[in-house]
Amino acid sequence: MAFKAGDKVTWQSQSAGYRTIKSGFVTAVVPPRMAVRGFGKIFNPGAPRDHESYVVRVPGRGLYWPVVSLLRLVEEPAQEQVHR
Repeated sequence: MAFKAGDKVTWQSQSAGYRTIKSGFVTAVVPPRMAVRGFGKIFNPGAPRDHESYVVRVPGRGLYWPVVSLLRLVEEPAQEQVHR
């Protein structure tokens, strides 16, 4: 699935035996084979990837460059129309 800037996404990560669910907003779409420099301090950026990827801002935690296959779009509930 392709995401665009502003999409709310969530994913699960694991470190030191702990699983954490993170949610944030796509802030940049990174083309294939491009390094993630110039976006600010990114947690665990790694090497350039051979596919489109995404920089995600998690409020209160910073920027992440998560594995694309783990990302899921967060569907916001539709606003109910109020009839008066």
